Amino acid sequence: MKISTKGRYALRVMVDLARNGGCEECCAVKEIAARQEISEKYLEQIISLLNKAGYVKSIRGAQGGYRLTRQPEEYTVGMILRAAEGSLAPVACLEEGAETCGRCDICDTLEIWQELQNAINQVVDNATIADLINGKAE
Repeated sequence: MKISTKGRYALRVMVDLARNGGCEECCAVKEIAARQEISEKYLEQIISLLNKAGYVKSIRGAQGGYRLTRQPEEYTVGMILRAAEGSLAPVACLEEGAETCGRCDICDTLEIWQELQNAINQVVDNATIADLINGKAE
């Protein structure tokens, strides 16, 4: 499994927003893009995904921009990655809503894929944005 730039940048954006205003102050796309060295156009696509998920809020006007809708400790890395990437399942048959594979009863590899998925979820669902800011992600 490989996390795309979309997922990696989404996580960076959320950490940036948490560090630079959190729920209280807005950050302009231009400022975030400059700090994170991401093109404004690509950043707008990523922010759109985060906005659709309800993780950031858009504020219009001269002092507008984006801010978090919750405290940093309320966002897990898994939440952010899933908003940007979709499923984190290592194989298609383990994706949410996937049809049951006709081979699941005899699949010699299914157990390892399930273990891998559990390990991934354990890591990303137990690390928060606050943990990343505080250097406590395990």
